[in-house]
Amino acid sequence: MGNHLRLLPLLWLALSVTATASTGFRAVLNHPYAAVGGGGSSSISNGEMLRRSAAASRARMWRLHARLVANNASMPVAALTDQGYTVTVGIGTPPQPQTLILDTASDLCWTQCKLFWGTARQRGPLYDPARSSSFASLPCSDGLCQLAPSLTPTTPVCAHTTNIYGSAASKGLIVSDAFDFRGDKDTPRPSLTFGCGLITKGDFFGASGIMGLDSMSFSVLSQLNMTMFSYCFTPFAERKAGHLFLGATAMEKLQEHSKSGAIQSTPLLRFSASPSPYYCVQLVGLSLGAKRLAVPAATFARYPTIVDSGSTIAYLVHMAFRVLKEAILETVKLPVANRTVEDYELCFFLPRGVAMGAVQAPPLVLHFDGGAAMVLPRDSYFQEPRVGLMCLAVGSTQRLSIIGNVQQQNMHVLFDVHNSRLFFAPTQCDNDPSEVELVLLQCDVTFSLVVKELVGDGTTTVVLLAVEFLKEAKPYIDHGFWAMEISACCCITMNPLQPRTIHRFPTCSHWLGVILEETTPEELRVGCIDVELLLEETTPEEL
Repeated sequence: MGNHLRLLPLLWLALSVTATASTGFRAVLNHPYAAVGGGGSSSISNGEMLRRSAAASRARMWRLHARLVANNASMPVAALTDQGYTVTVGIGTPPQPQTLILDTASDLCWTQCKLFWGTARQRGPLYDPARSSSFASLPCSDGLCQLAPSLTPTTPVCAHTTNIYGSAASKGLIVSDAFDFRGDKDTPRPSLTFGCGLITKGDFFGASGIMGLDSMSFSVLSQLNMTMFSYCFTPFAERKAGHLFLGATAMEKLQEHSKSGAIQSTPLLRFSASPSPYYCVQLVGLSLGAKRLAVPAATFARYPTIVDSGSTIAYLVHMAFRVLKEAILETVKLPVANRTVEDYELCFFLPRGVAMGAVQAPPLVLHFDGGAAMVLPRDSYFQEPRVGLMCLAVGSTQRLSIIGNVQQQNMHVLFDVHNSRLFFAPTQCDNDPSEVELVLLQCDVTFSLVVKELVGDGTTTVVLLAVEFLKEAKPYIDHGFWAMEISACCCITMNPLQPRTIHRFPTCSHWLGVILEETTPEELRVGCIDVELLLEETTPEEL
């Protein structure tokens, strides 16, 4: 049993982030309201999920705005949301799994530490510096510490500012430790500088911290010397996992996705004299269907348009929003709701018994500098936050526009920081042909970890490992034909003296049947037989 517990952290990490090449890696982005991963809750309705996300988006919009108008990249506010997609990485030696919110508008990567005090409620594991042989604190004289936001020069060690996280906040120290993005202990692990949260309050919704991916010196991207990354968000209402790609892997995946739609690009811009932490583009116009709306290009030229990973609601500067609202009122032939839902500015009454999916609405087109056009289908700019109400998922602001993750759903979006360009192409993000490869590679990682970590001579079961595996792999199970592939990783024991020996366990089918609501014990039993046949033709070295 001791061997199982020692393996679990390594396996958990391997399931979330997978190596593709020395030039980059890919990771699973857990939905904030998925049944597993990221600490999300699947018990609430879609309507409640959308209302919470809209409220979080508005709070995030105000923080993005505050940091922008302050014209200070080191302003002590990290604009976050409590509804973000998460990725799991390992920090320390040995790696400790930490669930971090992906945030393209944040520079500092940080996580909560065990040596903290406060009222924050966290369901995930705390990073414990005392358990890591590679942990190091940073003195104030360190070069990266000089770049950290809100230094406290009176302290002997490097301190970081308050990080605002929805309704939560964290203060702490700037430290360094080894980061494991691949789950392979034979791969070199870079030492990165990050924030170690010591004083916390509020609710972090199951996440450990954030993974800042802006282009500033402190971000993970900059510290890894990588010049591009991309992501692919599945439809938000479906609560499925998305994908993150860092390094050259990002461009490779974009090229693959170009089969489902043309790749377009537009320049990434800076909108202030001092460095801005945001990825901005030049929006030049809007269309609703084939009709170009009468929004002067100068309306957008004065203010930035931020491409954001954390907002579910889009925002337009007020004049552009007013023109769009008038066009929608002319186009959508439904009665206007006399009072809107919180954080939505325009809603329509749906006919009794009719869901939003039955309503026809033309695509909303965002036109960018250089001729690129992002086409948003109905579900990317309308939502149904309450039964019988269809609401516009676009709000108005005074001095910035925001393109959120819902507007980017089913689209591969790549940030080329080195060449200052944003690329995008439409695709089905939950139908990535490489996902089967990803699952099978994770199976191989599972077997490899079992073989490498075994000590002693007896047979070691993998049932507990299987439970952790399927908790992390649950987003994939929506594709029924994957059930066999995933169950193939679980219902086995391995003998270190006879690594090809396979045994099936009835209890394995029982426990996994509980976890996989869509998969019956009989299907799992068949899956176990399949893996036995598979391994009869596979050498231990190949595993």
